[in-house]
Amino acid sequence: MLMLNPLYGELYLKQSTAVTVKLGPFLDDTDGKTPENALTLTQSDFRLSKNGGDMAQKNQSSNATFDEIGVYDVSLNTTDTNTIGRLRIDVLKSGALPVWKEFMVLDGNSYDRQVLGYEYTQDGRRILFVDKTTDGAGDTGTRAAPYDTIASAISGGAKNDVIFIIDGTYDEGSLEPKEGQILIGQSRTSTIISKSLVSSTSYVLKLSTGCQIHNLTVTANSDGWAIYCEDVHNIVLKNLKVNGQVDSLAVTQVIEGRIQNYLIDGCFFDATYDATGLGYIDGLTIRNSTFIARGTYAPTAVPQSIGLNVNLCNGSAENCYFASIIPSGGSNVAAGHKATAARIQGACTFTLKNCRLYAETLNSSHNGFVRALTVGNVLSNGAKVYAENCRYTSQKSGGSSVLSDIVSEGSPAGEAVVIGGYPDTAKVSGTVRIVDADTDETQSKLPAGTIAAIGDQMTLEDEAITSAKIAAGAIVKGSEATGWNDPTTAAINSAIEAGQVGLDAAAAKTAAEALPSAADIWDALTSGISTSGSIGKLIKDNLDAAISSIEVGSTTPRINYPAGPPYRLKASDLKDGTYGSNAPVRLAPGATDVAFSVDMRPLFGNVLVTSVGTPTVSGGSITAAALGPRDHEAMVQLSGTATASESRTVTFTVTMANGDTVTLKVSIIVTAA
Repeated sequence: MLMLNPLYGELYLKQSTAVTVKLGPFLDDTDGKTPENALTLTQSDFRLSKNGGDMAQKNQSSNATFDEIGVYDVSLNTTDTNTIGRLRIDVLKSGALPVWKEFMVLDGNSYDRQVLGYEYTQDGRRILFVDKTTDGAGDTGTRAAPYDTIASAISGGAKNDVIFIIDGTYDEGSLEPKEGQILIGQSRTSTIISKSLVSSTSYVLKLSTGCQIHNLTVTANSDGWAIYCEDVHNIVLKNLKVNGQVDSLAVTQVIEGRIQNYLIDGCFFDATYDATGLGYIDGLTIRNSTFIARGTYAPTAVPQSIGLNVNLCNGSAENCYFASIIPSGGSNVAAGHKATAARIQGACTFTLKNCRLYAETLNSSHNGFVRALTVGNVLSNGAKVYAENCRYTSQKSGGSSVLSDIVSEGSPAGEAVVIGGYPDTAKVSGTVRIVDADTDETQSKLPAGTIAAIGDQMTLEDEAITSAKIAAGAIVKGSEATGWNDPTTAAINSAIEAGQVGLDAAAAKTAAEALPSAADIWDALTSGISTSGSIGKLIKDNLDAAISSIEVGSTTPRINYPAGPPYRLKASDLKDGTYGSNAPVRLAPGATDVAFSVDMRPLFGNVLVTSVGTPTVSGGSITAAALGPRDHEAMVQLSGTATASESRTVTFTVTMANGDTVTLKVSIIVTAA
């Protein structure tokens, strides 16, 4: 795609992108007006100069194609357009007058922003918009022409793009975001991806390495997984509500090796079988989240319903609620059926801190197992779990179910080390060590650094722990959450409906419910870090780490704030072979720490500044330092104290994206006292 630059009469091309341009008209060299419509223009006829370099024939080998009135279509390939800056094409053909044309080649981000109208985050990620209420005609993903489906945004986008989804229910499944893509919903409660799946191995979302999902509801309405991950790394899930049939979330390793870095924060998972199935992860971090398995789905002869199901994962969970509840109705009453709030097994080390583990059967015919925590064995290796200040409940309404607060099982068995908290010693079996948090025994028996800040920060009274959790906002919002110590299914449902589980979604919705500008989206991603319930609070902490670990392509550095209005100058050709500014920087006596900028567009058009050299000052008490580029501006910081009536010159170099470098001289004039 081409676009005319109204200031300089040039056409923009995208760097390293094949394109066909029009060249002409070719006119008869005798009368100067008759179109030459039958020329054979070969590869060698086209001479290219890239950003002022020597002429050479174009790399693309095909002949030009005649259009009309002496105009020809000329194809260029990625080599022809690989250099940022001016691209000149000259043709000198026998029988025709000479023809030439100049283009401006921009880097990909600049081209997308200036020509196609895309918006970008400050770290260089392109923002694509999705709005299901549009007709889909001419979708490009810009704010003005959003995609109407998430699938089309994923397909049309590139790796590391941000996909911002406007509120609505999107009936889509088998979505596979590309590497590093970030999906952000306008609001968790009103941006919904929902699909009726056809098999137990189908999915709504399947994530790639580096993907992040924020502020959405994801629902699998029948068999299958809501979110599925296989052999991928650096995943972030934040402020989600996820509903599934088999597993709300499934993470596994298929090829040899282990999954690295997986963050779950502020999420709510609800499933009729297992809320989650997580395997083979190093660096699994779960915070401020709720996992509930409701035990109404029986895909196997001896079914199970597990809130948190962890296999061979090294990591931690803090301030979370894990529950498995067998309802009064339903058919999941087979011998051996396991209702488990959290199961951790295999060769791994896992830490639980300030968590609530709740398992209950309301079915008087249930005769399986009801367990708050199981520490087990996989592939002949047992897990080791450190549980600090957690609360465990296993209970039933009649029947012959076997109740256990903590079970260590397998051969060799897993091991649980319990520091503080509430296991009923009559319902503890296997290799379980209960440690008094107020004695030195904890320090002597636990590996150094495994558990931090142990002690009596929480008393061992039910009401005190509940109050502490409410005050910290860890699990329940608001003091109205009565009955949370030993909740029935009805109490849990009431708490969920009242928004008392997990983070406060209403605050997040308020922060993002209006269609924001690009700057607003970036603010939503990075600000509000201390505001409970804000988008920034939900996603800031891990976003920076995830971005720094993946390649986001070339991007131009940018200073966050512009210079003040009196100190915004424009570059000027001084007509003596040197360059300066259109005006001096005027300072009052005593002034210090003033930043000024020089807009380079009068010299270079829309070419971006890439670097600013170290400035020098012609004597005096004023010093200068380069702040760097800000789009088309070069920014410099003045320090020291301005002395009345002094006059100085600041000299520095500016390097442009097209490779040109110029030296600027800017006058500094201090007024009289």
